[in-house]
Amino acid sequence: RTVRLEAVLHATGGRLLPDGLPIQKELRVAYVGGSVTEQKQGYRPRLNDWLRASICAPTGAKLVEIPAWCGNSGSKVLSFVVSDWVVAKRPNLVFVELAINDGDTLLETEDATGVARAFEGILRQIRAECTACIVCVLLMYVRGDMPLEQRTGSMAWRENTAVNAAEAYHSAVPAIHRRVAAHYGAPCINLIPLMAALSPGARDLAFRDDCHLHPAGAALVASAICRSLARLAAAPACEQPPPPEPLDLAFWRRGESRDVEPTQLSF
Repeated sequence: RTVRLEAVLHATGGRLLPDGLPIQKELRVAYVGGSVTEQKQGYRPRLNDWLRASICAPTGAKLVEIPAWCGNSGSKVLSFVVSDWVVAKRPNLVFVELAINDGDTLLETEDATGVARAFEGILRQIRAECTACIVCVLLMYVRGDMPLEQRTGSMAWRENTAVNAAEAYHSAVPAIHRRVAAHYGAPCINLIPLMAALSPGARDLAFRDDCHLHPAGAALVASAICRSLARLAAAPACEQPPPPEPLDLAFWRRGESRDVEPTQLSF
């Protein structure tokens, strides 16, 4: 079925390529996400190829990828390491893909407030400390039509027999992410309507399980992201204002990562 680009791209007044993205010798791209972002044959390498061809090639810049992904980890975990993994690397562009793992957290804990505070902490820290950096939020799809034995992720999802369990991934968490993204002027690319429009047979070609992608699915997701970025690039560039007042004064902040000492692993 036809899916209009407007159903996927939520620009929220955000600015993006090319004039809004200062590039000199390098385009530094950070990926904050889970295992869907980590996939070696997933959407990320294809998106990098497009960025090299469309953004780097005209300027002679080199694309530098900044890995900031961790499987089975959502905003509550990655908010603690975003300073070391992302901000310290001074990226030009950051993609944040955490809706799936935040959905796991929501099913496990029902703590929507904590998810929102952690997610806001990630976006706010990047926007506040990397003032020339552009953040783009990605919303990925989870197959709710898979039998329990073929599901991945948390036990709260793998063993969940509720008919509406997938709404945590398709509705509740995306609403949180879109609200925070809009507040900080970050474009949001929502792949959920696109993948939901596929027939079950087409989803079998696109997905290897309930959320990870086959090459065909990775190509479809990457093409939708690139099409959205091209639309954003065609929009007039504008100055990025300072971060607004926080949505929640208790947003998660001042996180840091530390090495685990051997004594901390002993009993």
